[in-house]
Amino acid sequence: MGVGTEIGGVPISRYINPRNGPFVLAWYVCVVALSIAIDYWLFFRNGVEDLVEHPGLVGLSDNRLWVIKTYLLFGSACSLIGLCVMIFGNFQFGPPN
Repeated sequence: MGVGTEIGGVPISRYINPRNGPFVLAWYVCVVALSIAIDYWLFFRNGVEDLVEHPGLVGLSDNRLWVIKTYLLFGSACSLIGLCVMIFGNFQFGPPN
């Protein structure tokens, strides 16, 4: 998003709709790729177990794995729903180019 804003001159309001040019589309591709990588690590590569064993700055209030996995799965589902709304909603904000 920063590259598109600084180099491409794309206003931040244009990132609501993926049909607003190549910089915006590249941002959507990066968001989806990062989400897939994080979910893969969390659910298939023992990422939740690593977070429980080494919480770091994140103080987990519950150490039961199924609770944490359910919470993370709910978050991933909400992110997917939000992404679908932005893609299929065809929202237009800001001044036209």
